[in-house]
Amino acid sequence: ALLTNEPRTASAVAVGQVRVAVLSVAEFHALAYDCPHLASLLTEVMAERLGSHACDALTDKQLDRYRIRKRLGRGGMSIVYEALEIQTEQRVALKMMNHKLIYSPSALEQFQLEATLIERFDHPHIVKTLRCFPAFHTYFIAMEYCEGQTLTDFLLCEGPLGEVDFRSALGQLASALQYAHQQGVIHRDVKPANMLLRADGTP
Repeated sequence: ALLTNEPRTASAVAVGQVRVAVLSVAEFHALAYDCPHLASLLTEVMAERLGSHACDALTDKQLDRYRIRKRLGRGGMSIVYEALEIQTEQRVALKMMNHKLIYSPSALEQFQLEATLIERFDHPHIVKTLRCFPAFHTYFIAMEYCEGQTLTDFLLCEGPLGEVDFRSALGQLASALQYAHQQGVIHRDVKPANMLLRADGTP
């Protein structure tokens, strides 16, 4: 509740005499800014509470104009969910910034900068960013949903690409990186796990 600013509904029943210590939300956040390791520890606890792909606490929750369907993946900086835009029923990917990063001004700035920069991109091999919004005491980036699998998963299942397919995919990815460079953006984390292949093989 302290990390997400969401109300709790759990009750506790005392069977004997107790003493209660109260920590206000404002005091907690001040403490977390001063002690980043505390925020990191609580974030790990919260990540366990959020659960796994099969059972995630955010499944079926409504955030802003979106209803979350399931978790797609989790990395060091963010968790990605599949969601539906409620009015249009458009499928989107929601990228949620890891809660421990909200106590790092530089990480928060980097996350918001990414959303702002990519929002204006228009390239066939770069996922489109739709908007950025605050929710759940963190920030979300709503992105185009791409059906397919990562290049890592593809290679594990299918083995290496043939030379013709490899040249085609590499050329398309190089085109995307060149476009980003022309916009003044360097990716800094180019790897197979960050590349998606659509069902028709388009990266």
